[in-house]
Amino acid sequence: MNEKRVSVYIPTHNRSSLLERAIKSVINQTYKNVEILICDDGSSDDTQQLVERYQALHDNIVYLKNETPKGACAARNLGINAATGHYITGLDDDDEFLPERIEKFVKFYERHKYPYLSSGIIFNFGKHQKVGFNKVTHIRLDSLLYQNIVGSQVFTKTDYLRAIGGFDESFKAWQDYDTWVRLGARYGEGYNICEATYIQHLEHEFGRITKSNKLEIGYNQFVTKHRKLLKPAHRKNLLFNYKMARDERLSMQDLMQVCYPGNVVNVIKYQARKILM
Repeated sequence: MNEKRVSVYIPTHNRSSLLERAIKSVINQTYKNVEILICDDGSSDDTQQLVERYQALHDNIVYLKNETPKGACAARNLGINAATGHYITGLDDDDEFLPERIEKFVKFYERHKYPYLSSGIIFNFGKHQKVGFNKVTHIRLDSLLYQNIVGSQVFTKTDYLRAIGGFDESFKAWQDYDTWVRLGARYGEGYNICEATYIQHLEHEFGRITKSNKLEIGYNQFVTKHRKLLKPAHRKNLLFNYKMARDERLSMQDLMQVCYPGNVVNVIKYQARKILM
């Protein structure tokens, strides 16, 4: 049987201590026709030396580098443009795949006609883990516009990701979300296979965006870019998601701006938690 190649892009910047785990998790996939694209965004640590050690052992590893840092989206696009696989998916350098992730995606994709797939996530906090998955299986554009029900990675055809222009390098946050909306708007309904095959590590000290102005800029970029698609209810829920991401207690004005019949219960629960903290 002829297995179609799957390209996996791994953007990285000065995190060789974490990158090795990610690389190993792709090498250890049960599906073997895999191309691993290490997309180095101007690292000054020993990332290149680490990759070269693995290249000496595995002929499916490609090293790509921006000589100066241009951001995660530019690094992802470096991989997308260089990919030779029929299918493509991404992996953050601090995360890892479970061994059967790619095989499960390929088998499902080839049995069905959805243009892109997502999965559940295992959140690793170090001392404990939490499995997170969205109960929504059919990812329709209208549902996706309320919130990012896809997550941070998809499995799709390489041609599809290229056709929409890859990731928008101007975005400061919500880059993944913007990409999935464009993918859904162009190619239609995706599917969440629910089973958690991606481990997101949250126990390390490297920062993720929370209250920085990048989050605010990214939110504003998203609602401006997709304003023609967004209904009033979409806008309200997106604002609520933004406020939650900033971990803010809602003012009375905020409550007026974020509430609509579909999210009242969630807003009340969130506000109650913030008041009781």
